[in-house]
Amino acid sequence: MSLHRYRELTAEAESSPEYWVDVAINDFARELHALMKRRGVSNAELARRLGVKRQFVSKLLGGANVTLGTMVKLAMALDAVVRVGLEGKEDRVSLEGSDSGVVVELAATRREQRRGFEPAQREAVAQEIACKPPKVS
Repeated sequence: MSLHRYRELTAEAESSPEYWVDVAINDFARELHALMKRRGVSNAELARRLGVKRQFVSKLLGGANVTLGTMVKLAMALDAVVRVGLEGKEDRVSLEGSDSGVVVELAATRREQRRGFEPAQREAVAQEIACKPPKVS
């Protein structure tokens, strides 16, 4: 497949609502998994907290279609909240091979650049928003 054809197919996919639904679901699944990892919560433990089977949690982490209500229940089981937000397509960064903290940091930095923050201010805001665990020496 040529690069030109690949770009055409990508543009076509990105013009469909289904594509962006999949993106949102996969973003949520990645963020959920990253939060579980940071908090030391296994699939089995999350399932226990929710009163469901471990396989159900595995399915959700695999990117199964979830309702907003299910997202809220999952977040509450991890003592977290769901925040729904919008971003421009130009702000979208690839999540492949990264945890959500990096994505949040990059998005926060871009927002603050547009608002005219100084580099030191952008870094402080990005770290605060990313909610990264403190580095242990």
